[in-house]
Amino acid sequence: MRPIPTEKHQTVVSLLLEGLSCREIAKKVGVGKTTVERIRSEVEPNKENIKTCRPSKLSDRDRRRLVNEIESGKVDNAVQATKLINSVLSIPVSVQTVRNALKQEDMVPVLKTK
Repeated sequence: MRPIPTEKHQTVVSLLLEGLSCREIAKKVGVGKTTVERIRSEVEPNKENIKTCRPSKLSDRDRRRLVNEIESGKVDNAVQATKLINSVLSIPVSVQTVRNALKQEDMVPVLKTK
């Protein structure tokens, strides 16, 4: 890997300090996005990475409540749990969202024996 010229390096550092994104800097300066990210990690080693995924509709408290309701026997399945949580929350969630949340809490679906 050959090093980039010093003036480009200084330009990248100044643009990083201005608050531009790595993609914008890479376009302006004419270097790769990975190169800009590497320089950013040298300049700001303690900077936290920004989460870019969609925030969850269910909080940790909601997930614990779902698990508690199922373990106590008040709710038998994900459909009933969805109806319960939709009566409490202002944002409606789907059955699949409840299933995914229960899966994150290490609960697995089991068929009841007759």
